[in-house]
Amino acid sequence: GLREYGYQNRMAANEKIKRYYDQSFRVIRFSKGELVYVFNLAFVSGFGRKLTPRWLGPFEVVWVGGTGA
Repeated sequence: GLREYGYQNRMAANEKIKRYYDQSFRVIRFSKGELVYVFNLAFVSGFGRKLTPRWLGPFEVVWVGGTGA
């Protein structure tokens, strides 16, 4: 019926959105000892954004979790 038709359309739209997102997403693995920059969350808050650096660092990776992050 109409409800099933709407459900199928929603599932198809969700799959299309997922495919589009997955094209630009990539998994980044870090290794112990690498130098990395960290996004500055103070930049997001909007306070003094003109003078606030977007990235902090470089910092050395001292520990890697089970997911590589």
